[in-house]
Order: sequence, then C-alpha cells, then structure tokens
Amino acid sequence: MTTILGVDPGSRKTGFGIVRVEEGRSIYVASGTIRLPVKETLAARLSVLFDSLIEIIDTYNPTEGVIEQVFMAKSADSALKLGHARGAAMVACVTKGLLVHEYAARQIKQSVVGTGAATKQQVQHMVTALLGLSEAPAEDAADGLAAALCHCHTAGLSAALSASGFRAGRLRLSGVMIGQIRGKLIGKQAPDILVEVGGIGYEIQVPMTTLYLLPELGQEVVLLTHFVVREDAQLLYGFIEPVDRRLFRELIKVSGVGPRLALTLLSGMDAADFARCLQRDDVAALVALPGVGRKTAERLLVEMRDKAGDWLDELSPGVKVAAAPVHQDVAGVDQRLEAEHALVSLGFKLTEAAKLIASVDAPDEASTEELIRLALRLAGGNKG
Repeated sequence: MTTILGVDPGSRKTGFGIVRVEEGRSIYVASGTIRLPVKETLAARLSVLFDSLIEIIDTYNPTEGVIEQVFMAKSADSALKLGHARGAAMVACVTKGLLVHEYAARQIKQSVVGTGAATKQQVQHMVTALLGLSEAPAEDAADGLAAALCHCHTAGLSAALSASGFRAGRLRLSGVMIGQIRGKLIGKQAPDILVEVGGIGYEIQVPMTTLYLLPELGQEVVLLTHFVVREDAQLLYGFIEPVDRRLFRELIKVSGVGPRLALTLLSGMDAADFARCLQRDDVAALVALPGVGRKTAERLLVEMRDKAGDWLDELSPGVKVAAAPVHQDVAGVDQRLEAEHALVSLGFKLTEAAKLIASVDAPDEASTEELIRLALRLAGGNKG
C-alpha cells in the first residue's frame, strides 16, 4: 500500500493533500491548508512550514512526497520565496525518509483535468469527482491533492508499462501507447467523455458516431484509444468500432488533417459512409462537413484512396449504418444548448450551431445525441 503526500508550496499558505493507493484505486485520506504567519520573517514562516509538514507526515505516515514546481511568479523576489518554501517542503519530506517527486503545474493539471491550462475551479471539480468527495476542498488543498493524484496516475502508468515489457527513461510516447480503456462512464458532454479507471478519470474525445453507441452514465464502457502527445497537451481519442480508429489514424496522416478535423469527419459520417465517399469520389459529401473546404476534400479523396488498403474490404458496400440509439437525458438538462455547444466543438460557428439546432424538427424529449445527429444531417443537406 502506498500513501502519497502532495504539496502545493507557498510562502504565505501551502496546500497539502494525502491519497492512499489500494488495488489501483486512489482513496482520499486528508487535506488542508497550512497558513503561515505573514507578519513574521521569511525564516520564521519557513520554520512553521517545516514543522507543520513534519507533524502531518508523523500523523498520516505517507511513503512518498510530491511537490509542485514553481512555474510563474510576479517578481524575482516572489520566485525566490516560493523556491525557499519548496526547499522547506523537500527537506521535511527527506528528513522523514519519503521519496520525493516533482511535477510542473501544467503537468499536474493535464493529468487530473485533461488540459494544462485548467483553472483552479476545474481542478477542484475534478479532484472532488475523482476522489468521490462530498464537497470540494479549498483551492490550495485541491492543488495538493491534484499533485498526489498526478503521481498516482504517472506511477501507475509506469508500472503498467514495465509489466508490459516497456523500458522507462528514453521511451518515446506514441499514438499507440494507450490502446484501450475499460472503466465506468461518469461524464458525457459531446465531444468529451470521462471514464473512471482505478480512481483516475480519463478525459477522452470521441466522434459522434461513437457517442451514439455509448451506454448510460454509471455503466462500464470499453473504448479503443489513440494517444496524442503534444508540447502543451496529452490527448486521448476513443472509438467503439476498430475500423473507426483505423480510419482516424489514416486520416491524421493526410497533409492538413489533424485530430480535431479527423474527429469532425467521423462525427459527420462513419467508416462505411467514408468508404462510399471514396468509391463514388464524392467531394460534395465531404465539403458539407464543417471545416472541410473543397481543396481539403479533394486531397482527402486522393490520399485516402492510396492509403485505404485492406480496411475497405472490411466494409460491405451494401451495409446500412444502424440508426443511432436514443438515450434519455437527465431531466431538467437543456439538451438543445448542450447540442449547440457540441456543434461548436466540432467546428461550427456559434451562430451556425444555434441556427441548425433551432431548425431541427424534433420532439421536446429528444436527447442531445439525437439533436446533434439531426443537425449534422441538416447541415449536410444545406451545403449539398
């Protein structure tokens, strides 16, 4: 059993959070804020910080410590004070025999929220959700817990890779590093979903063709994934059908087509529809999708026809795409507003999304997924 102390150091107040890892799950132990006597000298404040952390370590017996790195400061003086606070925290951990790890603030946010630019409120929300807390911890305490969760995630991934025969160190992350996710579906707001695996919430972007096939919230879901590592983010894309992931990976190899545009393409048509576009040289069907101009559509048809290979043989030209199952949304949720936001995420302008949703002829009880499907069909008809 591993117990991790996360520390968000500061010269005025320091947040801490303690998480225990049991059978792959992260369990909340404690959290709080160490408030330092701001009227005292820096040396006196650092002494209070050191003594407080020693007391916390003695009380909860963590085995590892995680300390957030300094990433910004208003001035050189502020940066130096933060550095001193980090030093006091490190010395406290080392004095008690803890293994010490350091993570950048952006890395912690990316691990817990899914984006390195997350706000403190978003960190609080995700920490609360991941640890199953009844209420959100204070901002500094949430940052301490986020640091601990980041290490849980990173250490767990490293252990999984080691067990699979991967070597640590100079291993380069690639698009096939995380190939499948199995867990509980705990969030769904197109095009993003949240899947909980061992106490860690994975934010995954999915095309609408996959969103239609997802189970209800709280049920188990299995997704094939594609992992993208950028300088400022680590992104997961998920698919239920193997051929959809295969097509996604071929699309992003086309010049000018990134993951977002590939996701848009697979939201407007599934692999069978795209195969028919290739077979019929149907530029108009591609141009009907948001973000796809005529030149891009023509390049897609040329390059994808050369790259398609055997995957087209997996699809029968006569196959009819099954109608999307309709899931009932939670009562009281404005499905039309959620559908508008989803269309914006897929590349439509806000005014275009609002007009499309307003034009959809659907009953009041229609789900968000059904509204999006009808709006995409309407968009295709208008552009065609």
